Amino acid sequence: VDDMLPSAKEIKEATENNTVPIKTKTVQNFLKKHNWHDDSVFFVDDEKNDFLRVATNNLKRDVRVMEQVGVNVYDLLKVKRLVISKKALRSLEERLVRETGKYICRREGKFQTTITEEQILKWEENARIMREKVEARKKIGA
Repeated sequence: VDDMLPSAKEIKEATENNTVPIKTKTVQNFLKKHNWHDDSVFFVDDEKNDFLRVATNNLKRDVRVMEQVGVNVYDLLKVKRLVISKKALRSLEERLVRETGKYICRREGKFQTTITEEQILKWEENARIMREKVEARKKIGA
């Protein structure tokens, strides 16, 4: 999605000229380029992107646009194709780590509203160890 998004300069020029920096044709070409003719597509950007929303409104298919703050698992499972900006992916990752951490603290009986950096590093280390174990099992065929 990053290729399709306008730069700050393009947004400024479009605002001054009272035009839209992302056209429906741009989105159609993007979908055609990836051979997503009838698939449902979900665009996720880091912040609210009205330009992309307007550009997709005229498409005669299931295309949704949302900022990463509103995304949940149900939204992700409901669509066939997910297009997410790099910035939104990083923000979503951070949010999920925090939410997962809160869940783990509640499950362990530690009711706290903030997660320490030390806890996050511990969970990331545990996740890395689990990934390594899975990769090792794949290699030996277990």
